[in-house]
Amino acid sequence: MYDLKIDVGRNSVHLSPDYGYYVSTIDGLTGISASFDTVKAINGYGESITSKTIPPKNLVITGVILDKNTTAKQAMLNCLLAGEEGVITIYQDYMRTSGSSRPSMYRRAKVFVKNSPIITQEQHSKFSFTLTMPNPYWEDVTEQTITVSTWGQSAPQLSNILGDVPPEYSFEYTASANSHGASLYCGASLLSNIAFYFDYTKLTDGYLPAGSTVKLWRENGRLRLTRTDNNVINQNIIEAAYTNSSLWYLPVGNGNRYWLNAEGGFTNAKIKYRPLYSGVLVDGV
Repeated sequence: MYDLKIDVGRNSVHLSPDYGYYVSTIDGLTGISASFDTVKAINGYGESITSKTIPPKNLVITGVILDKNTTAKQAMLNCLLAGEEGVITIYQDYMRTSGSSRPSMYRRAKVFVKNSPIITQEQHSKFSFTLTMPNPYWEDVTEQTITVSTWGQSAPQLSNILGDVPPEYSFEYTASANSHGASLYCGASLLSNIAFYFDYTKLTDGYLPAGSTVKLWRENGRLRLTRTDNNVINQNIIEAAYTNSSLWYLPVGNGNRYWLNAEGGFTNAKIKYRPLYSGVLVDGV
């Protein structure tokens, strides 16, 4: 049995029998396609692949509206307006497997409404609509946190990065004293490579003040670095970040440790991410 919720702006529609809907099929829960740019081989066989991308994918959702009145129909039409951006959450059907009275959240994804619902006019109206996932991977609804240790201290445990696709992440820490620089290390041992180096002499003040929190993350494919003082983000300091590694995504599996070496010390150093999955499997379907 499918149980899912779609939030679009201030509107939402929960598609499950408890709310008057029965979803019969969801096409696109699994399966990822790649797109390749190629160059024909000269005096040879086949083609050479020069680049690859993972394009968006569509979710085609069909079902039946169980309520005979127009309330459920109108709620669906009000929420799923073509072109609007939202979030779809797939719930695991624990009601049938463990007797729980309420299912828990399972996977979610950002979506755009490609085709608004087509609803038939009959006693139990059938519906069909299409959503587009700009990022075809599903993310876990629970954010994971990795504690970053002080450089030179006893090695932290190897971090087990969940999921089956390397996820993007955010890294942040708070400076204990005025600092001119810091280095984030990633690897299996203290011989790890520097993943990112922060040169705070590039800042307007020439240093990072004590108590400032630095946050590094990627947004729409671009690296961002901000400085927050007294809970107010007051400066975009991307010019202070340097990298000599390929740690744009966290490697999946149990293979890396993370350290920070910061002048003057630090507190609350952590990496946050949401596990990514190439598909969703729902019990009872």
